[in-house]
Amino acid sequence: MNRYFRVDYDDRQIAWLYFDTQDASTNVLTEEALEAFDQQLISIAQAHPKGLVILSAKESGFIAGADVKAFATIPSPEAAKKLILRAHDIFHRLEALSFPSVALIHGYCLGGGLELALACRYRVASTEMSTRLGFPETHLGIFPGFGGSVRSIRLLGHLPAIQMMLSARSVSARTAKRLHLVETATEKCRPPADPGAASGTYPPSVQASPRQCAAEAFRRPPASQASGQTRPAGTLSGPLCADRSLAETCRARSPDVRQ
Repeated sequence: MNRYFRVDYDDRQIAWLYFDTQDASTNVLTEEALEAFDQQLISIAQAHPKGLVILSAKESGFIAGADVKAFATIPSPEAAKKLILRAHDIFHRLEALSFPSVALIHGYCLGGGLELALACRYRVASTEMSTRLGFPETHLGIFPGFGGSVRSIRLLGHLPAIQMMLSARSVSARTAKRLHLVETATEKCRPPADPGAASGTYPPSVQASPRQCAAEAFRRPPASQASGQTRPAGTLSGPLCADRSLAETCRARSPDVRQ
């Protein structure tokens, strides 16, 4: 456990990775949080679980996005590119895990938070009114730079994904399901408000709903298959969007998308 994450393993050898930033009401992907996330992924991969569920312990939601305020302090374009490429490496590690991964989403899942979820094999979103998924950073003149522009196109198709990004609009869980942004939209995936004892074990009745939700996701095909999109062989790696325009990146990295 660190100041951002805690991980528990259930009796089915599923790893439950809770994003729970200390002394904060929301989870934000700061540079420090990204590094902590990477260390958790390395540790979990070494444990060889049968699956990974990533979820938030915050009432406000999954992840509110990247640390936009910190962007103003980046000293140079080179430093910005270094940060972006580091995020690509971390999300590529998540995407390339040898076991299935699920993002269990409630509340806000925006910007970098959605990009993290897109790197998971499956996404499950709560249908409560507060759940919103999107890329609001384009209102600030920032496009999804952590690989989300490419991954969203591969799930949604080029026009719906670009419309979603350029409009900066957020969508509900049910709309996300229709767009194939998530595999499942359900009422049952909010995590327990009180995770339980310090030992990391939770009463079965408390964990039943998120467990059922994750189990349902593991049984379904990824949205990329459900939507009919053909994913190119291999996984994403390298500088997806570091120094190219959005259109150039889409053409270069998505040979399955019509020009």
